Amino acid sequence: MKRLSAPRLNQLVARVPGRDIPIVMPETAQSDPGLAVCLAWQPFGSRAGLSVLFQLDERLAAAVAQAREPMLAQVRLAWWRERLSEIASNPASGEPLLARVSETWGPSGGRLAALVDGWEHLVGEPSLSTEDMTAFATGRAEALRAFANHAGAGADADAAASIGRAWAFADLAVRASDEAERKMARSLGSAETVALPRSRRLRGVAVLGGLSARALLRGEPIMEGRGAAAAAMRLGLFGR
Repeated sequence: MKRLSAPRLNQLVARVPGRDIPIVMPETAQSDPGLAVCLAWQPFGSRAGLSVLFQLDERLAAAVAQAREPMLAQVRLAWWRERLSEIASNPASGEPLLARVSETWGPSGGRLAALVDGWEHLVGEPSLSTEDMTAFATGRAEALRAFANHAGAGADADAAASIGRAWAFADLAVRASDEAERKMARSLGSAETVALPRSRRLRGVAVLGGLSARALLRGEPIMEGRGAAAAAMRLGLFGR
């Protein structure tokens, strides 16, 4: 991967969360243990929608990480953007993940194309700029904003967007290939104001927000270090 370290990405995926988390991971849990914990706290009725969002983000990350040439990554991202734009008129698809987007999100699944827009800014020249990082964060922010509306918590859409930005910067702060870029991502993320949603319909998103803010403060992945499991439990129970 040009800008994000593929070995580091693999380490993040393989890491196991703290064994003191007294919750059962849902069937829709992700390979990233931090996101799996967030899903476990998301109310069942909208959990599948959040899971699909995370799965799509992970697929796009792989498209960027595994492409040998930037042009190949661009082609893959363009394919996803086009397919997502067609979901409202053509929900049927031979791609299982697209089918799940259609099943869980319906016509509004096209709004997840914001993730594609964000990942596209991590393809190109080796140097990752502030503008690229910010655009990537905006992609995740708009995807979580769309999820808040999808989950019936539109009043908390701005809070969900702030969490999307924090999640993006926290991710880059540990996954960017260059130390200077990691420091820049952490600085940008630390300057963000993370607003935790009030609605219980976004409890899993609140967990993601709190863990992302904690990760930026500590310079660690969102479920690493002592106290991560306890922080997830507190956020899951009280949303704060």
